[in-house]
Amino acid sequence: MITEILRSRGYRLECSYERGKNMKNKGLDCLALTIAIIGAINWGLIGLFSFDLVAFVFGNMSWFSRIIYALVGIAGLYIITFYMYTGGETGKVDS
Repeated sequence: MITEILRSRGYRLECSYERGKNMKNKGLDCLALTIAIIGAINWGLIGLFSFDLVAFVFGNMSWFSRIIYALVGIAGLYIITFYMYTGGETGKVDS
Protein backbone atom coordinates (compact mmCIF):
# COMPACT_ATOMS: atom_id res chain seq x y z
CA MET A 1 0.00 0.00 0.00
CA ILE A 2 2.75 2.46 0.91
CA THR A 3 4.70 1.61 -2.22
CA GLU A 4 1.65 2.36 -4.40
CA ILE A 5 1.16 5.72 -2.69
CA LEU A 6 4.82 6.63 -3.20
CA ARG A 7 4.75 5.56 -6.85
CA SER A 8 1.56 7.53 -7.48
CA ARG A 9 3.31 10.63 -6.15
CA GLY A 10 6.23 10.25 -8.51
CA TYR A 11 8.71 8.34 -6.34
CA ARG A 12 10.67 5.40 -7.66
CA LEU A 13 11.56 2.42 -5.53
CA GLU A 14 14.66 0.40 -6.33
CA CYS A 15 16.08 -2.54 -4.47
CA SER A 16 19.77 -1.82 -4.03
CA TYR A 17 22.15 -3.47 -1.57
CA GLU A 18 24.87 -0.95 -2.41
CA ARG A 19 22.71 1.86 -1.01
CA GLY A 20 22.64 0.16 2.39
CA LYS A 21 26.41 -0.22 2.49
CA ASN A 22 26.90 3.54 2.06
CA MET A 23 25.17 4.63 5.25
CA LYS A 24 26.74 7.86 6.49
CA ASN A 25 26.02 7.63 10.21
CA LYS A 26 27.74 4.35 11.04
CA GLY A 27 28.49 5.34 14.64
CA LEU A 28 24.95 6.55 15.29
CA ASP A 29 23.52 3.50 13.54
CA CYS A 30 25.56 1.12 15.70
CA LEU A 31 24.66 3.02 18.86
CA ALA A 32 20.95 2.94 18.00
CA LEU A 33 21.10 -0.78 17.22
CA THR A 34 22.94 -1.49 20.46
CA ILE A 35 20.41 0.46 22.52
CA ALA A 36 17.51 -1.25 20.74
CA ILE A 37 19.05 -4.68 21.33
CA ILE A 38 19.46 -3.90 25.03
CA GLY A 39 15.81 -2.81 25.09
CA ALA A 40 14.74 -5.99 23.30
CA ILE A 41 16.66 -8.13 25.79
CA ASN A 42 15.02 -6.22 28.64
CA TRP A 43 11.56 -6.79 27.14
CA GLY A 44 12.38 -10.47 26.66
CA LEU A 45 13.32 -10.73 30.32
CA ILE A 46 10.09 -8.98 31.31
CA GLY A 47 8.00 -11.27 29.11
CA LEU A 48 9.67 -14.53 30.06
CA PHE A 49 10.60 -14.01 33.70
CA SER A 50 8.78 -10.84 34.86
CA PHE A 51 12.22 -9.35 35.54
CA ASP A 52 12.91 -5.74 34.53
CA LEU A 53 16.68 -5.41 34.27
CA VAL A 54 16.64 -1.62 33.89
CA ALA A 55 14.50 -1.21 37.01
CA PHE A 56 16.71 -3.68 38.87
CA VAL A 57 19.93 -1.84 38.01
CA PHE A 58 18.77 1.79 38.11
CA GLY A 59 15.67 1.70 40.33
CA ASN A 60 11.99 1.44 39.59
CA MET A 61 11.11 4.49 37.44
CA SER A 62 13.97 6.59 38.77
CA TRP A 63 15.03 9.54 36.63
CA PHE A 64 17.92 7.50 35.22
CA SER A 65 15.77 4.50 34.33
CA ARG A 66 13.30 6.83 32.62
CA ILE A 67 16.17 8.23 30.54
CA ILE A 68 17.14 4.67 29.57
CA TYR A 69 13.55 3.88 28.54
CA ALA A 70 13.36 7.11 26.52
CA LEU A 71 16.66 6.35 24.76
CA VAL A 72 15.39 2.88 23.83
CA GLY A 73 12.23 4.43 22.38
CA ILE A 74 14.16 7.05 20.42
CA ALA A 75 16.55 4.39 19.12
CA GLY A 76 13.59 2.31 17.98
CA LEU A 77 12.14 5.26 16.10
CA TYR A 78 15.51 5.96 14.50
CA ILE A 79 15.88 2.33 13.42
CA ILE A 80 12.64 2.61 11.45
CA THR A 81 14.67 4.66 8.93
CA PHE A 82 16.83 1.58 8.27
CA TYR A 83 14.05 0.25 6.04
CA MET A 84 15.10 2.83 3.45
CA TYR A 85 18.55 1.26 3.35
CA THR A 86 17.55 -2.40 3.41
CA GLY A 87 14.43 -2.24 1.27
CA GLY A 88 15.77 -0.14 -1.52
CA GLU A 89 16.25 3.40 -2.60
CA THR A 90 13.43 5.91 -2.62
CA GLY A 91 13.76 9.02 -4.69
CA LYS A 92 11.83 11.35 -6.96
CA VAL A 93 11.60 10.34 -10.61
CA ASP A 94 13.32 12.93 -12.79
CA SER A 95 10.97 14.28 -15.44
